[in-house]
Amino acid sequence: MLKKYLKVVITLFILATFLSACDSSIEPSVNENIPTHQVTIKIDFHSNFIFDKYDVTLTVDGKQDILTLKHGEDGEVTVELTEGVHNLSFHKKNDTSINGDDTLDVSSDVVVGYDISCKGDKVDVKRQYANYAKKEVKNKVEVDFTNTDFYAVNYTEVCYRLMKFGFTNIEEVIKYDIKDGNHKRGDVESVTIDGKKDYKKGDSFNSDAKVVVTYHLLIEDDPSKKKEETSQKQTESTPTPEPTIVPTPTPTPETPKQSKSLFYTTNDKKTAKDGNTGKYAYSKLSSEYEIFYIIAFDEGYVYRFLHGNGDETCDRLAITGGTLNDVIVLTYHDGGIEWQNALCFKYKRQPGTLILQDSDYSTYTFDPTDLDRALGLLATKTIIDY
Repeated sequence: MLKKYLKVVITLFILATFLSACDSSIEPSVNENIPTHQVTIKIDFHSNFIFDKYDVTLTVDGKQDILTLKHGEDGEVTVELTEGVHNLSFHKKNDTSINGDDTLDVSSDVVVGYDISCKGDKVDVKRQYANYAKKEVKNKVEVDFTNTDFYAVNYTEVCYRLMKFGFTNIEEVIKYDIKDGNHKRGDVESVTIDGKKDYKKGDSFNSDAKVVVTYHLLIEDDPSKKKEETSQKQTESTPTPEPTIVPTPTPTPETPKQSKSLFYTTNDKKTAKDGNTGKYAYSKLSSEYEIFYIIAFDEGYVYRFLHGNGDETCDRLAITGGTLNDVIVLTYHDGGIEWQNALCFKYKRQPGTLILQDSDYSTYTFDPTDLDRALGLLATKTIIDY
């Protein structure tokens, strides 16, 4: 009798344990109806010239590596993410301790753009735009700037930024009105979008809306004035001929016109983007003096000198390779000591801004300057070869 009782108790205990285990294994139902959206991530990866030239990996929410970029290479990737807030982390390849993050709210399909650059202890991450899709409107660009943000910025950089935002119909308008240093050559006066100057951050426009970038050049740069002056000189110097009867000449093909060089380079607008021929002149103005760089590909040298502080010398360094679209490394040799600086365009094929990175890892920007003036100042300097 006791054995039967024990068997019943044991059987009930096993059954209760089994039912309890089954009950505890039932998890709360998961909402599988959370919508997902396509997220396109476009990355503009700024290259370092000498230091911290590491690759970067993009990770979503700390667990999903979705892209690894070689140093300085731009990239684009599209992923499917659930609706909600997500963390995007850009970190040094195989080292998550060196990173830079951004939090992205995914509420619809979105195209988001980032500028990233590598530092010694972090990845510098700047979100440039986030264009969210709207069901009723396609091909929209949401701006995160105002008209005044572009004032006195070089027009080539402004056009590049507008293009990166997604605008496809950009027109340049020149005002030949610079005199007595009231503006720098190429400085932007205004940017209108779809005829509007008073737009604000968050406003949306069609990507094909007309964008007009108005900028300044010297009065004497005006081609119409140069033609008038040339015509006037020819009229003054040519005596009035006696009327004669001459046979009608056989038409000859017109000689192709030479492309017009820009004020800061011997190249025209098209070849200036190549960054590998002729001469370029850039300068940076401080409170006490002006720093000049002349990159002379046709001579194989870079010239660096100061103006306004009494220094009468000029550094001359050999160009051993590279272009301004990748990097020109300048190596100094002085009494057994060697160090390097580097030069390149801020954006590839956009010569409107020159970047200098020195051996201390500091970065400086230089603006285009009048080549003729720069060469005239160079002629007064004593050259020191390094």
